[in-house]
Amino acid sequence: MTVNMFIAAAAVGSAALALWVEVRFPKLGPDRVVWGVFHLLAASMGAQILVPTALDAAGNKMLAIFLVAIPALIYVFLAAIWIMKLARGALGSAYR
Repeated sequence: MTVNMFIAAAAVGSAALALWVEVRFPKLGPDRVVWGVFHLLAASMGAQILVPTALDAAGNKMLAIFLVAIPALIYVFLAAIWIMKLARGALGSAYR
């Protein structure tokens, strides 16, 4: 498996896990757009800061990937799902 295939598999797997969390726990997400945007910004900034730092500092790269990078990706995808859900709700009943 090449590095690009591993990254793609990690991204697809993280997106699938985020979708599972949304389907399994539908009331977990925010109910206001402000909190949705907060989660999306926190997830994005956390992923941009924590993941490179953890990968640079870790002696074991695979451990850093599975303990930091994949949970960060799951949170980013979950926050994006929440934003899409809130946007659909803001559009009204025409798109439900």
